[in-house]
Amino acid sequence: MSVSGGSRYVVGIDLGTTNSVCSYIDTTANGPAEFLGITQRISEQDWAARVVLPSFLYLPGAHELPPGSLSLPWDTPDYLVGEFARVQGARVPGRLVSSAKSWLCHPYVERTAAILPWDALADVSKVSPVEASARYLAHMRDSWNHEMGHPLQVQDLVITVPASFNEIARELTVAAAHQAGLERFRLLEEPQAAYYSWIASREKTWAKELKGVRRVLICDVGGGTTDFTMIEVKPGRPKPKLVRVAVGDHLMLGGDNMDLALAHHLEAVMTAREDGTSIRLDARQWGILLQECRTAKERLLGTDGPHELTVTIPGTGSRLLSGMLQATLTRDDATRLVLDGFFPQTDKTDLPLRGRRAGLTEVGLPYVTDPAVPRHLAAFIAQHGGEPPDGVLFNGAALTPPAVRQRLLDVLGRWRGEPVTELPNPWLDKAVAHGAAYFGLVLRGRGVRIGGGTGRAYYMKVEEEQNICLVSADMGEGDEATVREPEMVLKLGQPVSFPVVCSALRTADRPGDVVRFGADEPIDALPPLRTVLKGEGETSIELQSRVSEIGTLELYCVRRDGAGQWRLQFDMRGEPLAEGIELPVRRESLAQAREQVVRVFQTKPSKLGDVKPRNLLSTLEDHLKLRREEWPTPILREIWEALDRVRKRRRSTDQYEAAWFNAAGFCMRPGFGYPLDEWRMDRLWDVFSHWLQWFKETPVRMEWWVMWRRVAAGLKDEQQARLFADVSPLLLPGRKHLKMFTRPHPTNAELAEIWRMVASLEKLPVADRTQLGALALERAQKRGSTVQDFWVLARLGARHPFGASLHYALPPGAVTPWVETLIESAWADRHAAGFALAQMARCTGDRVRDLEDGVRHRVAARMQQESVDEDLVRRVLQPVAVEAREQVQMLGDSLPVGLRLAKG
Repeated sequence: MSVSGGSRYVVGIDLGTTNSVCSYIDTTANGPAEFLGITQRISEQDWAARVVLPSFLYLPGAHELPPGSLSLPWDTPDYLVGEFARVQGARVPGRLVSSAKSWLCHPYVERTAAILPWDALADVSKVSPVEASARYLAHMRDSWNHEMGHPLQVQDLVITVPASFNEIARELTVAAAHQAGLERFRLLEEPQAAYYSWIASREKTWAKELKGVRRVLICDVGGGTTDFTMIEVKPGRPKPKLVRVAVGDHLMLGGDNMDLALAHHLEAVMTAREDGTSIRLDARQWGILLQECRTAKERLLGTDGPHELTVTIPGTGSRLLSGMLQATLTRDDATRLVLDGFFPQTDKTDLPLRGRRAGLTEVGLPYVTDPAVPRHLAAFIAQHGGEPPDGVLFNGAALTPPAVRQRLLDVLGRWRGEPVTELPNPWLDKAVAHGAAYFGLVLRGRGVRIGGGTGRAYYMKVEEEQNICLVSADMGEGDEATVREPEMVLKLGQPVSFPVVCSALRTADRPGDVVRFGADEPIDALPPLRTVLKGEGETSIELQSRVSEIGTLELYCVRRDGAGQWRLQFDMRGEPLAEGIELPVRRESLAQAREQVVRVFQTKPSKLGDVKPRNLLSTLEDHLKLRREEWPTPILREIWEALDRVRKRRRSTDQYEAAWFNAAGFCMRPGFGYPLDEWRMDRLWDVFSHWLQWFKETPVRMEWWVMWRRVAAGLKDEQQARLFADVSPLLLPGRKHLKMFTRPHPTNAELAEIWRMVASLEKLPVADRTQLGALALERAQKRGSTVQDFWVLARLGARHPFGASLHYALPPGAVTPWVETLIESAWADRHAAGFALAQMARCTGDRVRDLEDGVRHRVAARMQQESVDEDLVRRVLQPVAVEAREQVQMLGDSLPVGLRLAKG
């Protein structure tokens, strides 16, 4: 993994959101860094070498392109990468993967799952964001190997990432590089790479040019992210020292957002009605328009660009949009929309606006709420001392228009009260790769190095809101630290999990410091660190941290007796877990409650006395002096672990089994959201393989279905499919019944609970959920339908799944017929019907998930006619964040106290 000296070339790779670039230095020639001409398809007929590789992946249909259209000098893959991929993707957006780098940061999707293209056509074999990134790197590898004759795999590489990338996004970038066969590399933050490029281009004069400059802001606005970094220039001999002193938060804001703004402008022009209103393009038209706007923006705002361009997209068969749709975009329009929309004149006290706005997730990505870069910059400066910089280095293709850079210079100068020095960057779109190659020389002891460490401090969360610092912000590559206090004792033979958070503001904390964060202090929660400590019994451990040579964080559990150590790995699904929760009971009382569980199930039925299994939870309420609805997640999970110890005893009698299912489901709901829940769910799933002992008893079967409904969100895809296979014959016609279900046949109450459970299986195939939804709609329309019938529809057709990744939401085409039928039907319960419609027709801002505007407006009108809660109506008309009370309704049960399940 580490870079070692000795290769002929040092190579810098900018793996960009919109464009990727490769630069290199031949260490045998002592010359400057050069840019690699990356061979790529530019049309159906030709390939050519270009310095820039557009970061686009096109997945063509079987007979879409003529033979030879995919061939390259070294291979004939079944996909396109680069310029022709972007061109063809503008024609057929449902086959185009773009902005893969932004998806590596998306907290509400499975980033290692095949989810792209987000708006894929039905026959497209999707890829994960990691796979797409790996294909870009592999293409550059193959082009290098073809052109240079020295395998890229054995050169010393530097791959850049945004400074604001968290550990998960960095680890996923590392995974993509490994998938592309690259092992000898380092990670470098993009703003620092841009600064290294500036130094490399003026090695003899940079110190003189910084005379009088104390703080340099690197303002990097790329295709998908905005990154701020502050470099302090400290006096030194013979030259000043450069230290990175601040790193900004992750801002999903860049050129992609500007493309969206231009597309919204043209959409309104193209679809304008005589009454002054406009309509919404469908997902396919919008995808084409978005690609056309990206191209138009680059041409109009480029050097010597045209004064105007005509943008044309295909229409539909309707009277309004028949034929082709077109509109003219002028350079003035583009400049106004970009300059005033994203770089307005603001004061240094103007901070980012909060709340949601339309268009926030147009392509499935959770962009920042406020598009104004200066307001985010003001927040960054305020968080890091409040003093505006006296120097600035611009970077990123989004800052190519001179008017944009001048606007930022004017804003910074006004905040400071005097002009700010600009460090010129001749390669706004290529400086990162250029500087990365120079950094390869720095690693060999040549050139100027920027100090400052990781820029973030990392903490492990412990009880009573205390946080132990594991990594200080000034630790650099190769630095290590050991945390010995407080002493930690862990059980062996089972997984362990450590909640981790990080801060870019706390630069003074040292490893081992125990701190409390302020109520409004910006802290980023990371997915938990996990490992399995093999062995039996308990062991006393200490924690060791290390910043690896490639720039990633490594954490280890080390036994104090020196008998072993274990690497802690991040949960790569990337979902932050519950906050630290203070226990409302003494630890001794909780330990006694756990033992009470064990006693109840290990006692022979004839000797149980007053504590019957069916009264277990009530008994624990009395013991803990706390109603079960008030038990926080740590108490629930500890009681569950006691239940797990005695799970075999549940088979003793039907009362034991029903009570065990009831308590286990209650304590494990909703199946995810707390450290080690994945391990617990694997343990619970083992119960499924042994099925029910007393399956002929209706109360036992009822509690069985309730348990799986409560924890369904924590089941893996294959587990949900297995559970559904067992019950589908009870719900879907033509499916063979399991022998155990023939006698006795489920009661109506049991079938109702089975429906609720199946609706909670959000990872089932689209075809199964669509068939279930059609049947659920029939049930909801019948006389005597219940609130639960509407709830089932809400879960099946929700635009925001409760516990699954967003890509599991059913396509609008599957849900729209249900919604239209409900609009025209009589409602037995207006509140239940309104809730179901609000979930199925919810406006997310993502055209791939949203129902058509006309359908949603009809839904809102019917809801208003029925006097449905205005909050529900608003969710249909505009993007509104998912609230905690709404999550409770979607779960169909109470959420454990203190559990917060984040959703976009």
